[in-house]
Amino acid sequence: MFFRGYLVKKLTEGNVPSLITKFCVNRKMRRERCRECSRICGENALSFSKNELPILDKDRCNGCHLCVDVCPSRAFMSGTMKYIRLYQKALTKSPLVIGCIDNGDNVNLKFPCVYSISSEFLISLLLGYRGKEISFYLGDCEDCSNNKSYELYQKRLQKAKDFVSEIKELPEIKEIHEYEENPLEEEPISRRDLFKMFSNETTKSTKDIADELLNRNKPSPLPDDRKLLIEILKHNEVRFNENMPLPFKFWELNENCNGCAMCSNVCPHKAWDKKIDKENDKIEIRHFPWLCFGCGICERYCPRNAIKESTYDGKTFSENIYFVKKLLTKSRCPRCKRKFVQTEEMGEMCPTCEKKEKNKKV
Repeated sequence: MFFRGYLVKKLTEGNVPSLITKFCVNRKMRRERCRECSRICGENALSFSKNELPILDKDRCNGCHLCVDVCPSRAFMSGTMKYIRLYQKALTKSPLVIGCIDNGDNVNLKFPCVYSISSEFLISLLLGYRGKEISFYLGDCEDCSNNKSYELYQKRLQKAKDFVSEIKELPEIKEIHEYEENPLEEEPISRRDLFKMFSNETTKSTKDIADELLNRNKPSPLPDDRKLLIEILKHNEVRFNENMPLPFKFWELNENCNGCAMCSNVCPHKAWDKKIDKENDKIEIRHFPWLCFGCGICERYCPRNAIKESTYDGKTFSENIYFVKKLLTKSRCPRCKRKFVQTEEMGEMCPTCEKKEKNKKV
């Protein structure tokens, strides 16, 4: 037991997650503080500075990567889980047996921890895998300090299944807790069978998507699992509907929006954007859902309560590069001659002149 623990420690050494504090929601939030990463960590490897930013103790960290997907703003980036390469490998396995690095020959796709697999990767896997069966080996999980995250893993997997079942028939998915014999001792898959797994009516297979992503030189701020899912959704021309538990957050702006761009200022990943058309005196507020990780900080910090969660029914990613949420026209204040965005409840004057007028009457 000691040797196995030592071996696992060596395997995870140097593969602890990278912490990018500029993405942490605590940099912006003042009313409430996020503690999701420290709550899920079974090794007490996370503490917080005076500025409420997380500090990762690499000596305590066991490399499980549970903090990566649970972080609402993806301030933790995985060093071990190269999702695109793992996806490529998964497509060549039949049966596919997923487990952690401590499971030895019982599994053929290994992660630092089974419970750390992101919901976005699970969706990509269920959409792209052509085999008949996917198994999750949990034989050693009960004795692991990460086992408290079992329910979180179940919720992620169920969310992925609910989403994909609206698009295609699911492969058989099961949990395995012990083996009487090794299920991987089968005849190796032939080239013909492998071709059948990848073949479909479209011009580009799901394996080609992963190859293309790896060969791109253009840098991207997105983590691998998000990039992979976006490409697969585009490739399959997945059309969203209101019954799907969507992997992305969609937001709407109501009539209270005045174009202040607070949403853009507080968003860690710049999923909100403000574009000013000076020639036509218009302000365009845009939202890029693939940059949004659903932390909700924009909704909480909007000074006018103008942001509400919504759906994107009947559309695909290939139809829109971004989604225009608000198009505002500027008016000119009759008193100070400055331009401002006039909302329904406002008068003809800008807020500053309006306030001065009220003070005079008092």
